[in-house]
Amino acid sequence: MADVATEDDATMYRAGTDMQMHWNAEARPAVRRGECPTLGKPMPTGDGLLARLRTRDGVLTPPQLRALALAAQEHGNGIVEVTARGSLQIRGVREETIVPLERSLKEAGIEALPGIAIEVGPLSGLDADEFTDMRPIAEDLRAAIADHEPLLVLAPKLSITLDGGGRYHLGDVASDIKIAAYRDSGGQIRHLMSVGGDNRTACRLAILEERQIVSSIMALLAFMASRGPSTRGKELDAAMLADLFHPDASLVRVELPTQSPAPAGRVATDAKDAVLGLVLPYCQIDSTSLATLADRLIEIDAGELRFAPKHGFFVTGLEKEKVEDVATLATTLGFWLDPKDPRQSIALCVGARGCASAFYDTHEVADSVLRHAQGLLDGSLTLHLSGCAKGCAHPSRSALALVGTPTGYGLVVNGAASSPPERYLVASELNSALEGLASLAMPSNETGHTVCDRLMKLGARRIAEALLLEKT
Repeated sequence: MADVATEDDATMYRAGTDMQMHWNAEARPAVRRGECPTLGKPMPTGDGLLARLRTRDGVLTPPQLRALALAAQEHGNGIVEVTARGSLQIRGVREETIVPLERSLKEAGIEALPGIAIEVGPLSGLDADEFTDMRPIAEDLRAAIADHEPLLVLAPKLSITLDGGGRYHLGDVASDIKIAAYRDSGGQIRHLMSVGGDNRTACRLAILEERQIVSSIMALLAFMASRGPSTRGKELDAAMLADLFHPDASLVRVELPTQSPAPAGRVATDAKDAVLGLVLPYCQIDSTSLATLADRLIEIDAGELRFAPKHGFFVTGLEKEKVEDVATLATTLGFWLDPKDPRQSIALCVGARGCASAFYDTHEVADSVLRHAQGLLDGSLTLHLSGCAKGCAHPSRSALALVGTPTGYGLVVNGAASSPPERYLVASELNSALEGLASLAMPSNETGHTVCDRLMKLGARRIAEALLLEKT
Protein backbone atom coordinates (compact mmCIF):
# COMPACT_ATOMS: atom_id res chain seq x y z
CA MET A 1 0.00 0.00 0.00
CA ALA A 2 1.29 3.49 -0.85
CA ASP A 3 2.10 5.97 1.89
CA VAL A 4 -0.96 8.07 2.64
CA ALA A 5 -1.22 11.54 4.19
CA THR A 6 -3.60 11.15 7.13
CA GLU A 7 -6.05 13.47 8.84
CA ASP A 8 -3.51 13.80 11.65
CA ASP A 9 -1.30 15.81 9.30
CA ALA A 10 -3.31 19.00 9.96
CA THR A 11 -2.80 18.59 13.71
CA MET A 12 0.91 17.85 13.26
CA TYR A 13 1.28 20.83 10.89
CA ARG A 14 -0.15 23.14 13.54
CA ALA A 15 1.97 21.50 16.23
CA GLY A 16 5.07 21.99 14.11
CA THR A 17 4.23 25.66 13.70
CA ASP A 18 3.71 26.01 17.45
CA MET A 19 7.07 24.38 18.13
CA GLN A 20 8.81 26.81 15.75
CA MET A 21 7.16 29.80 17.42
CA HIS A 22 8.23 28.46 20.84
CA TRP A 23 11.81 28.02 19.59
CA ASN A 24 11.86 31.60 18.37
CA ALA A 25 10.56 32.93 21.66
CA GLU A 26 13.25 31.05 23.59
CA ALA A 27 16.11 32.20 21.36
CA ARG A 28 15.02 35.72 20.48
CA PRO A 29 17.60 38.50 21.10
CA ALA A 30 16.67 42.14 21.63
CA VAL A 31 14.88 42.62 18.31
CA ARG A 32 11.46 44.23 18.71
CA ARG A 33 8.44 43.03 16.80
CA GLY A 34 8.38 44.16 13.19
CA GLU A 35 12.08 44.98 13.18
CA CYS A 36 14.46 43.65 10.54
CA PRO A 37 17.57 41.77 11.62
CA THR A 38 20.79 43.80 11.49
CA LEU A 39 24.48 43.13 11.86
CA GLY A 40 24.48 44.08 15.55
CA LYS A 41 21.01 42.64 16.30
CA PRO A 42 20.69 39.38 14.36
CA MET A 43 17.49 37.36 14.27
CA PRO A 44 17.18 33.72 15.39
CA THR A 45 16.50 31.17 12.67
CA GLY A 46 16.75 27.41 12.59
CA ASP A 47 20.48 27.47 11.79
CA GLY A 48 21.52 30.06 14.35
CA LEU A 49 21.34 33.84 14.04
CA LEU A 50 20.78 35.72 10.79
CA ALA A 51 22.69 38.99 10.39
CA ARG A 52 21.64 41.42 7.66
CA LEU A 53 23.50 44.47 6.41
CA ARG A 54 22.97 47.19 3.85
CA THR A 55 26.05 48.91 2.51
CA ARG A 56 26.02 52.46 1.18
CA ASP A 57 24.20 52.34 -2.17
CA GLY A 58 24.64 48.55 -2.12
CA VAL A 59 28.34 48.67 -3.00
CA LEU A 60 31.37 46.57 -2.00
CA THR A 61 34.87 46.36 -3.45
CA PRO A 62 36.32 42.94 -4.39
CA PRO A 63 38.67 42.96 -1.33
CA GLN A 64 35.65 43.74 0.87
CA LEU A 65 33.72 40.89 -0.75
CA ARG A 66 36.57 38.51 0.12
CA ALA A 67 36.68 39.81 3.70
CA LEU A 68 32.92 39.31 4.02
CA ALA A 69 33.17 35.73 2.70
CA LEU A 70 35.93 34.87 5.18
CA ALA A 71 34.04 36.51 8.06
CA ALA A 72 30.93 34.48 7.17
CA GLN A 73 33.03 31.31 7.27
CA GLU A 74 34.70 32.14 10.58
CA HIS A 75 31.78 33.70 12.47
CA GLY A 76 28.77 32.08 10.77
CA ASN A 77 28.06 28.81 9.00
CA GLY A 78 29.57 29.95 5.71
CA ILE A 79 26.32 30.72 3.88
CA VAL A 80 25.91 34.22 2.42
CA GLU A 81 22.65 35.43 0.90
CA VAL A 82 21.42 38.36 -1.15
CA THR A 83 17.81 39.20 -0.38
CA ALA A 84 15.01 40.07 -2.80
CA ARG A 85 15.76 43.76 -2.08
CA GLY A 86 19.54 43.42 -2.52
CA SER A 87 20.63 43.32 1.13
CA LEU A 88 23.36 40.95 2.35
CA GLN A 89 22.72 38.23 4.91
CA ILE A 90 25.16 36.06 6.86
CA ARG A 91 23.67 32.87 8.29
CA GLY A 92 24.59 30.75 11.27
CA VAL A 93 25.99 33.51 13.46
CA ARG A 94 26.25 32.63 17.16
CA GLU A 95 25.84 34.83 20.21
CA GLU A 96 29.57 34.72 20.89
CA THR A 97 30.48 35.63 17.29
CA ILE A 98 28.26 38.70 16.82
CA VAL A 99 30.89 41.16 18.06
CA PRO A 100 33.84 39.47 16.25
CA LEU A 101 31.78 39.49 13.02
CA GLU A 102 31.13 43.22 13.35
CA ARG A 103 34.80 43.81 14.08
CA SER A 104 35.98 41.81 11.05
CA LEU A 105 33.69 43.69 8.68
CA LYS A 106 34.60 47.05 10.17
CA GLU A 107 38.31 46.31 9.73
CA ALA A 108 37.58 45.60 6.05
CA GLY A 109 35.94 49.00 5.71
CA ILE A 110 32.45 47.54 5.30
CA GLU A 111 29.93 50.03 6.66
CA ALA A 112 26.56 48.61 7.64
CA LEU A 113 24.13 51.51 7.32
CA PRO A 114 21.70 51.83 10.23
CA GLY A 115 18.26 53.41 10.22
CA ILE A 116 15.83 53.83 7.35
CA ALA A 117 16.54 51.79 4.24
CA ILE A 118 17.20 54.23 1.39
CA GLU A 119 17.60 52.26 -1.82
CA VAL A 120 18.84 53.38 -5.24
CA GLY A 121 19.05 51.48 -8.50
CA PRO A 122 21.92 48.96 -8.64
CA LEU A 123 23.48 50.60 -11.71
CA SER A 124 22.96 54.23 -10.68
CA GLY A 125 25.40 56.38 -12.63
CA LEU A 126 26.15 53.57 -15.11
CA ASP A 127 22.82 52.58 -16.67
CA ALA A 128 22.65 53.96 -20.20
CA ASP A 129 18.87 54.37 -19.94
CA GLU A 130 18.78 56.01 -16.51
CA PHE A 131 16.93 59.33 -16.14
CA THR A 132 18.42 60.53 -12.82
CA ASP A 133 21.44 59.39 -10.82
CA MET A 134 19.81 59.16 -7.39
CA ARG A 135 22.98 58.58 -5.34
CA PRO A 136 23.60 62.29 -4.52
CA ILE A 137 19.93 62.67 -3.58
CA ALA A 138 20.21 59.63 -1.30
CA GLU A 139 23.19 61.21 0.46
CA ASP A 140 21.33 64.48 0.93
CA LEU A 141 18.33 62.60 2.29
CA ARG A 142 20.42 60.62 4.79
CA ALA A 143 21.96 63.86 6.02
CA ALA A 144 18.55 65.56 6.31
CA ILE A 145 17.16 62.66 8.35
CA ALA A 146 20.21 62.60 10.64
CA ASP A 147 20.03 66.39 11.20
CA HIS A 148 16.29 66.58 11.79
CA GLU A 149 15.21 67.96 15.15
CA PRO A 150 13.57 66.41 16.96
CA LEU A 151 14.75 62.95 15.97
CA LEU A 152 12.19 61.22 13.74
CA VAL A 153 10.92 58.02 15.36
CA LEU A 154 9.66 55.84 12.51
CA ALA A 155 8.59 52.27 11.82
CA PRO A 156 11.57 49.88 12.01
CA LYS A 157 10.99 48.39 8.55
CA LEU A 158 10.26 51.70 6.81
CA SER A 159 11.92 51.91 3.40
CA ILE A 160 12.42 54.54 0.71
CA THR A 161 13.27 53.79 -2.92
CA LEU A 162 14.83 56.46 -5.11
CA ASP A 163 14.43 55.04 -8.60
CA GLY A 164 16.30 56.81 -11.37
CA GLY A 165 14.82 54.55 -14.04
CA GLY A 166 16.73 52.61 -16.64
CA ARG A 167 16.78 48.93 -17.48
CA TYR A 168 17.39 47.81 -13.89
CA HIS A 169 14.81 50.07 -12.29
CA LEU A 170 13.08 49.53 -8.93
CA GLY A 171 9.52 49.52 -10.25
CA ASP A 172 8.66 46.11 -8.77
CA VAL A 173 10.23 46.85 -5.37
CA ALA A 174 7.54 47.80 -2.87
CA SER A 175 8.37 50.51 -0.35
CA ASP A 176 6.77 52.96 2.05
CA ILE A 177 7.88 55.96 -0.01
CA LYS A 178 8.76 55.78 -3.70
CA ILE A 179 10.33 58.31 -6.04
CA ALA A 180 10.35 57.20 -9.68
CA ALA A 181 11.98 59.21 -12.45
CA TYR A 182 10.35 59.33 -15.90
CA ARG A 183 10.28 61.46 -19.04
CA ASP A 184 7.05 63.36 -19.65
CA SER A 185 5.36 63.93 -23.00
CA GLY A 186 7.37 67.11 -23.47
CA GLY A 187 10.68 65.30 -22.99
CA GLN A 188 11.31 66.71 -19.50
CA ILE A 189 12.54 64.55 -16.60
CA ARG A 190 10.00 64.42 -13.78
CA HIS A 191 9.75 62.42 -10.55
CA LEU A 192 6.57 60.71 -9.34
CA MET A 193 6.14 60.44 -5.57
CA SER A 194 3.95 57.66 -4.16
CA VAL A 195 3.46 55.64 -0.98
CA GLY A 196 2.75 52.10 0.12
CA GLY A 197 3.55 49.78 -2.76
CA ASP A 198 5.40 49.29 -6.04
CA ASN A 199 4.92 51.16 -9.32
CA ARG A 200 1.71 49.23 -9.97
CA THR A 201 0.06 49.38 -6.53
CA ALA A 202 1.37 52.48 -4.72
CA CYS A 203 -0.83 55.51 -4.01
CA ARG A 204 0.35 58.40 -6.21
CA LEU A 205 0.80 61.75 -4.48
CA ALA A 206 2.72 64.29 -6.53
CA ILE A 207 4.97 65.07 -9.49
CA LEU A 208 8.23 66.65 -8.33
CA GLU A 209 11.24 68.44 -9.73
CA GLU A 210 14.57 67.01 -8.64
CA ARG A 211 15.17 69.91 -6.22
CA GLN A 212 11.91 69.12 -4.43
CA ILE A 213 12.58 65.45 -3.68
CA VAL A 214 14.40 65.68 -0.34
CA SER A 215 12.14 68.33 1.18
CA SER A 216 9.00 66.46 0.06
CA ILE A 217 10.18 63.18 1.57
CA MET A 218 11.14 64.93 4.82
CA ALA A 219 7.67 66.47 5.07
CA LEU A 220 6.12 63.04 4.56
CA LEU A 221 8.42 61.41 7.13
CA ALA A 222 7.54 64.09 9.70
CA PHE A 223 3.86 63.42 9.08
CA MET A 224 4.36 59.67 9.52
CA ALA A 225 6.32 60.20 12.73
CA SER A 226 3.52 62.40 14.09
CA ARG A 227 1.10 59.49 13.68
CA GLY A 228 3.22 57.13 15.73
CA PRO A 229 6.30 54.90 15.35
CA SER A 230 4.43 52.06 13.66
CA THR A 231 3.01 54.09 10.76
CA ARG A 232 3.72 52.63 7.33
CA GLY A 233 3.18 53.97 3.82
CA LYS A 234 0.40 51.50 3.03
CA GLU A 235 -1.71 53.14 5.75
CA LEU A 236 -1.65 56.52 3.98
CA ASP A 237 -3.79 57.85 1.15
CA ALA A 238 -4.06 61.06 -0.86
CA ALA A 239 -6.97 62.44 1.20
CA MET A 240 -5.02 62.01 4.42
CA LEU A 241 -2.08 63.94 2.92
CA ALA A 242 -4.12 66.69 1.24
CA ASP A 243 -2.44 69.42 3.29
CA LEU A 244 1.00 68.34 2.03
CA PHE A 245 0.31 67.29 -1.56
CA HIS A 246 -2.37 68.19 -4.09
CA PRO A 247 -2.73 65.32 -6.55
CA ASP A 248 -4.49 65.99 -9.84
CA ALA A 249 -5.68 63.97 -12.82
CA SER A 250 -2.25 64.04 -14.48
CA LEU A 251 -0.92 61.53 -11.94
CA VAL A 252 -2.89 58.64 -13.39
CA ARG A 253 -1.51 59.31 -16.86
CA VAL A 254 2.11 58.78 -15.82
CA GLU A 255 3.33 55.47 -17.22
CA LEU A 256 6.01 53.66 -15.23
CA PRO A 257 7.66 50.27 -15.77
CA THR A 258 6.58 47.54 -13.36
CA GLN A 259 8.92 44.60 -13.97
CA SER A 260 12.71 44.74 -13.86
CA PRO A 261 14.85 41.90 -15.25
CA ALA A 262 17.04 39.74 -13.05
CA PRO A 263 20.60 41.07 -12.60
CA ALA A 264 22.13 38.35 -14.78
CA GLY A 265 24.35 38.33 -17.85
CA ARG A 266 26.36 40.87 -19.79
CA VAL A 267 25.03 44.42 -19.50
CA ALA A 268 25.36 47.31 -21.96
CA THR A 269 26.08 50.60 -20.16
CA ASP A 270 27.61 54.01 -20.82
CA ALA A 271 30.73 52.88 -18.95
CA LYS A 272 34.00 52.31 -20.78
CA ASP A 273 34.48 48.95 -19.08
CA ALA A 274 32.08 46.01 -19.11
CA VAL A 275 29.48 45.02 -16.49
CA LEU A 276 28.48 41.45 -15.68
CA GLY A 277 25.41 40.45 -13.63
CA LEU A 278 25.41 37.34 -11.41
CA VAL A 279 22.47 35.83 -9.53
CA LEU A 280 23.09 33.70 -6.44
CA PRO A 281 21.63 30.20 -6.85
CA TYR A 282 18.40 30.18 -4.85
CA CYS A 283 19.57 33.47 -3.26
CA GLN A 284 22.60 31.99 -1.45
CA ILE A 285 26.21 30.93 -1.99
CA ASP A 286 28.81 29.25 0.17
CA SER A 287 31.63 31.46 1.43
CA THR A 288 34.35 29.38 -0.27
CA SER A 289 32.84 29.98 -3.72
CA LEU A 290 32.33 33.65 -2.93
CA ALA A 291 35.94 34.04 -1.80
CA THR A 292 37.16 32.26 -4.95
CA LEU A 293 35.25 34.72 -7.13
CA ALA A 294 36.53 37.66 -5.06
CA ASP A 295 40.14 36.48 -5.44
CA ARG A 296 39.78 36.43 -9.21
CA LEU A 297 38.17 39.88 -9.26
CA ILE A 298 41.02 41.25 -7.16
CA GLU A 299 43.56 39.62 -9.49
CA ILE A 300 42.10 41.29 -12.60
CA ASP A 301 41.52 44.63 -10.81
CA ALA A 302 37.72 44.67 -11.28
CA GLY A 303 35.72 47.68 -10.14
CA GLU A 304 32.79 47.34 -7.69
CA LEU A 305 30.15 44.87 -6.66
CA ARG A 306 26.69 46.48 -6.96
CA PHE A 307 24.12 44.40 -5.05
CA ALA A 308 20.70 44.27 -6.67
CA PRO A 309 17.11 43.22 -6.11
CA LYS A 310 16.31 39.64 -7.17
CA HIS A 311 19.21 38.06 -5.27
CA GLY A 312 22.23 39.11 -7.28
CA PHE A 313 24.89 41.68 -7.98
CA PHE A 314 26.71 43.38 -10.82
CA VAL A 315 30.48 43.30 -11.27
CA THR A 316 31.55 46.63 -12.76
CA GLY A 317 34.83 47.86 -14.20
CA LEU A 318 35.69 44.68 -16.11
CA GLU A 319 38.06 44.91 -19.04
CA LYS A 320 36.06 43.55 -21.96
CA GLU A 321 38.53 40.72 -22.61
CA LYS A 322 38.07 39.53 -19.01
CA VAL A 323 34.27 39.23 -19.09
CA GLU A 324 34.17 35.68 -20.46
CA ASP A 325 36.84 34.61 -17.99
CA VAL A 326 34.76 35.85 -15.05
CA ALA A 327 31.54 34.46 -16.54
CA THR A 328 33.10 31.00 -16.93
CA LEU A 329 34.39 30.99 -13.36
CA ALA A 330 31.07 32.24 -11.98
CA THR A 331 29.16 29.51 -13.83
CA THR A 332 31.54 26.89 -12.45
CA LEU A 333 30.92 28.23 -8.94
CA GLY A 334 27.16 27.90 -9.38
CA PHE A 335 26.06 31.48 -10.13
CA TRP A 336 23.24 32.00 -12.64
CA LEU A 337 23.99 34.17 -15.68
CA ASP A 338 20.79 33.72 -17.70
CA PRO A 339 18.16 36.38 -16.83
CA LYS A 340 15.46 33.91 -17.98
CA ASP A 341 16.72 30.95 -15.96
CA PRO A 342 13.52 29.12 -14.92
CA ARG A 343 14.94 28.48 -11.44
CA GLN A 344 14.46 32.14 -10.67
CA SER A 345 10.73 31.45 -10.33
CA ILE A 346 11.46 29.34 -7.23
CA ALA A 347 11.71 31.00 -3.82
CA LEU A 348 13.18 28.73 -1.17
CA CYS A 349 14.71 28.86 2.28
CA VAL A 350 17.93 27.11 3.29
CA GLY A 351 15.86 24.04 4.19
CA ALA A 352 16.82 21.02 6.26
CA ARG A 353 20.44 21.15 5.10
CA GLY A 354 20.98 24.34 7.13
CA CYS A 355 17.95 24.97 9.37
CA ALA A 356 16.77 22.99 12.40
CA SER A 357 13.19 24.26 11.89
CA ALA A 358 12.86 22.86 8.35
CA PHE A 359 11.15 19.54 7.68
CA TYR A 360 12.62 18.87 4.23
CA ASP A 361 15.55 19.61 1.92
CA THR A 362 14.24 22.50 -0.19
CA HIS A 363 17.13 22.34 -2.67
CA GLU A 364 16.43 18.67 -3.35
CA VAL A 365 12.75 19.43 -4.00
CA ALA A 366 13.74 22.32 -6.30
CA ASP A 367 15.71 19.80 -8.36
CA SER A 368 12.60 17.60 -8.47
CA VAL A 369 10.56 20.55 -9.73
CA LEU A 370 13.01 21.04 -12.58
CA ARG A 371 12.80 17.35 -13.51
CA HIS A 372 9.04 16.86 -13.16
CA ALA A 373 7.36 20.26 -13.47
CA GLN A 374 9.57 22.75 -15.26
CA GLY A 375 6.48 23.84 -17.18
CA LEU A 376 5.32 25.64 -14.03
CA LEU A 377 8.31 27.98 -14.23
CA ASP A 378 7.32 30.34 -17.04
CA GLY A 379 8.10 33.43 -14.95
CA SER A 380 4.47 34.32 -14.29
CA LEU A 381 4.39 33.04 -10.71
CA THR A 382 6.52 32.26 -7.69
CA LEU A 383 6.73 28.68 -6.47
CA HIS A 384 7.56 28.87 -2.77
CA LEU A 385 9.43 25.93 -1.22
CA SER A 386 9.31 26.52 2.52
CA GLY A 387 10.87 24.11 4.97
CA CYS A 388 8.34 25.10 7.61
CA ALA A 389 5.28 27.31 8.08
CA LYS A 390 7.30 30.41 8.97
CA GLY A 391 7.93 31.13 5.28
CA CYS A 392 11.14 33.11 5.81
CA ALA A 393 12.18 33.11 2.15
CA HIS A 394 8.89 34.55 0.85
CA PRO A 395 6.70 36.02 3.62
CA SER A 396 3.99 37.24 1.25
CA ARG A 397 1.49 35.20 -0.76
CA SER A 398 2.62 33.02 -3.65
CA ALA A 399 0.64 31.20 -6.31
CA LEU A 400 1.90 27.84 -5.09
CA ALA A 401 3.78 26.78 -1.98
CA LEU A 402 5.02 23.46 -0.65
CA VAL A 403 5.33 23.83 3.11
CA GLY A 404 7.20 21.33 5.26
CA THR A 405 5.22 19.25 7.75
CA PRO A 406 6.35 16.50 10.14
CA THR A 407 5.16 13.88 7.62
CA GLY A 408 5.71 15.56 4.26
CA TYR A 409 4.35 18.68 2.58
CA GLY A 410 1.37 20.99 2.74
CA LEU A 411 0.23 22.35 -0.64
CA VAL A 412 -0.84 26.00 -0.34
CA VAL A 413 -2.52 27.68 -3.31
CA ASN A 414 -2.47 31.48 -3.57
CA GLY A 415 -1.42 32.02 0.03
CA ALA A 416 1.48 32.43 2.44
CA ALA A 417 3.37 29.52 3.96
CA SER A 418 1.38 29.97 7.16
CA SER A 419 -1.95 29.58 5.33
CA PRO A 420 -3.96 26.36 5.76
CA PRO A 421 -2.89 23.86 3.06
CA GLU A 422 -5.39 22.69 0.48
CA ARG A 423 -4.09 19.15 0.92
CA TYR A 424 -1.17 17.19 2.33
CA LEU A 425 1.39 15.09 0.50
CA VAL A 426 3.75 12.44 1.76
CA ALA A 427 7.19 12.16 0.19
CA SER A 428 6.23 9.32 -2.18
CA GLU A 429 3.45 11.48 -3.70
CA LEU A 430 5.61 14.51 -4.47
CA ASN A 431 6.81 13.79 -8.00
CA SER A 432 3.37 12.68 -9.20
CA ALA A 433 1.83 15.79 -7.65
CA LEU A 434 4.39 18.01 -9.38
CA GLU A 435 3.64 16.38 -12.72
CA GLY A 436 -0.07 16.85 -12.07
CA LEU A 437 0.40 20.53 -11.26
CA ALA A 438 2.40 21.05 -14.44
CA SER A 439 -0.31 19.33 -16.48
CA LEU A 440 -3.04 21.48 -14.91
CA ALA A 441 -1.07 24.64 -15.56
CA MET A 442 -0.42 24.08 -19.25
CA PRO A 443 -1.51 27.35 -20.91
CA SER A 444 -4.76 27.18 -22.83
CA ASN A 445 -5.01 27.90 -26.54
CA GLU A 446 -6.10 31.44 -25.75
CA THR A 447 -3.39 33.95 -26.58
CA GLY A 448 -1.52 35.45 -23.68
CA HIS A 449 -2.50 32.96 -20.96
CA THR A 450 0.26 32.11 -18.51
CA VAL A 451 0.72 29.36 -15.93
CA CYS A 452 -0.42 31.78 -13.23
CA ASP A 453 -3.54 32.72 -15.26
CA ARG A 454 -4.49 29.08 -15.65
CA LEU A 455 -4.01 28.15 -11.98
CA MET A 456 -5.87 31.19 -10.72
CA LYS A 457 -8.76 30.41 -13.07
CA LEU A 458 -8.94 26.86 -11.73
CA GLY A 459 -8.90 27.97 -8.09
CA ALA A 460 -7.47 26.29 -5.02
CA ARG A 461 -10.27 23.76 -4.48
CA ARG A 462 -10.26 22.41 -8.05
CA ILE A 463 -6.46 22.14 -8.03
CA ALA A 464 -6.55 20.17 -4.79
CA GLU A 465 -9.32 17.90 -6.06
CA ALA A 466 -7.48 17.25 -9.32
CA LEU A 467 -4.36 16.19 -7.42
CA LEU A 468 -6.08 13.60 -5.22
CA LEU A 469 -4.19 10.40 -5.92
CA GLU A 470 -5.60 6.89 -5.98
CA LYS A 471 -4.79 5.06 -2.71
CA THR A 472 -4.35 1.33 -3.12
